[in-house]
Amino acid sequence: DQLAGAPAVLLVEPQGRDSAPAMAAAAAWIARRDPDGIALFVASDHHIPNAEGFRAAAREGAVAAAEGRIVTFGVKPTEPSSAYGYIQPEGAGLSPVRRFVEKPDRARAAEYVAAGYLWNSGNFITRADVLLEELEAFAPELVHAVKAALPAGDGARVELGEAFAAAPRISIDYAVMEKSRRVSVLPVGFGWSDLGAWDA
Repeated sequence: DQLAGAPAVLLVEPQGRDSAPAMAAAAAWIARRDPDGIALFVASDHHIPNAEGFRAAAREGAVAAAEGRIVTFGVKPTEPSSAYGYIQPEGAGLSPVRRFVEKPDRARAAEYVAAGYLWNSGNFITRADVLLEELEAFAPELVHAVKAALPAGDGARVELGEAFAAAPRISIDYAVMEKSRRVSVLPVGFGWSDLGAWDA
C-alpha cells in the first residue's frame, strides 16, 4: 500500500531472522542481476525529516561503496544518549571505523560524545558483491542458507524458500560490521531517530 504503484520487488521472508540474512538475500538478488550493483539498506521504522540531506549522504556514500567500501551513516549526536550504539571513526569526514560499541550508560555516552563518537544509525551502503564476500568470510553458513532460499524466478513478489529458516538469527553488526576491515563511517548531520522509545 505504501509503495502506491512505485516500481519495486518485494523479497518476502518466511520468518524473521534479523538483519544479516535479510540483507544477504537482497544482496544475492541484486548480485544475480548486477554484481557491481550498489545497495542502500535502510530501516523502515526510522524517521529522517530532511530528505535532501539524506539523499546527499546516500550519493556521497555510494561513491565510496563503488570503490569497495561498506559505508554506514554515523549520526552526529545531539546529546549523550543511552538509546543508541556508537561508532568511533578513525578520522574526520568519511573514514574507516575504529570500533563499534554497544548502547552505553549515560555517563559513558557523555564520554563518547566528547570524544567524537557518532550514533550508529544502522543504515548501510555497499556493493552487493562486497557484502556477500564479507558474509562468506565471517558467516558462510548464513550465505549458504540464503542462496538456497532464493528462487530462480523473477516477479514483483519473490518468496524466499524454507531454507531461509536455517540462516542464523544475527544482526549485520555482529555478522559483518564489527569484524570487517572494509567498513567506513560517513558522519551525517541530518535529523534522525529510530523511534525506539516514547520520548523519541
